[in-house]
Amino acid sequence: MSCKDDQNCHVETHTIGGPETSVDTSFNIVTGLNTIFEDLTNNHNKTLINIQNNGGSPIVVNINTRECKGPISFTLNSGRRRAFQVEDFDSLTINSVDGGSVSLFVQKTFCICCEEEKEESSSSSHSKCESSSSS
Repeated sequence: MSCKDDQNCHVETHTIGGPETSVDTSFNIVTGLNTIFEDLTNNHNKTLINIQNNGGSPIVVNINTRECKGPISFTLNSGRRRAFQVEDFDSLTINSVDGGSVSLFVQKTFCICCEEEKEESSSSSHSKCESSSSS
């Protein structure tokens, strides 16, 4: 991932779970909708999400991005794990019928620029939701 050619820009990576902690981070979830993680910044990012359902019943996972009109939604059965890489991650929510817990690993790499340009480049206006490959 590269930042703009501005001396005030740099790339950072934040991680939840993983090698630093020797285990995934576990979240208890209650019946109904659970917001697990939100990105409240406007920084461009690429995010790797690895999630496992540790509960006894299926859960519905929704990954929201700033570019897509709707969430990436899937059902994750008990004991199953899935991983996704998305661009411009916004939030991760889980809907559960019976509650339970999930193990989660999130690694978000993003660009921070102290002096953002006022006009966006026209080359960044293409739809990231329709692309079948990621960079």
